[in-house]
Amino acid sequence: MATTRTSLATHFSHLSPPWQRVFRTCQAVGFGSVEGLGVRRGEPVFGPGCVARHERKLGGGDAGGRPPIDAADFQLKLAHVELIQEFARLPDGAGVTVEVRHGLPARLVRVETLA
Repeated sequence: MATTRTSLATHFSHLSPPWQRVFRTCQAVGFGSVEGLGVRRGEPVFGPGCVARHERKLGGGDAGGRPPIDAADFQLKLAHVELIQEFARLPDGAGVTVEVRHGLPARLVRVETLA
């Protein structure tokens, strides 16, 4: 795995713009997923098929995630760091879905075309 500035980041402000966009999107989604992300040199790529899926719990309780954090900078959590590390291992052109819980990346699903 190549060591990049992003792979060594400990704070949001140290991330590349594509990673900042992924994590801001996760915050905005709260609960759901970011689907159709691509991978290029270990970085996320937002292509035309990329969508955010928002989930809402019905019937009481917490009906959604917390509001997006407006802080200009924050310390990355383990979930952020692990997602960055997983992307660094993926081949260029891979298709990825990131499941989001409480505004944080919770699971990575790699989509592979079998021809």
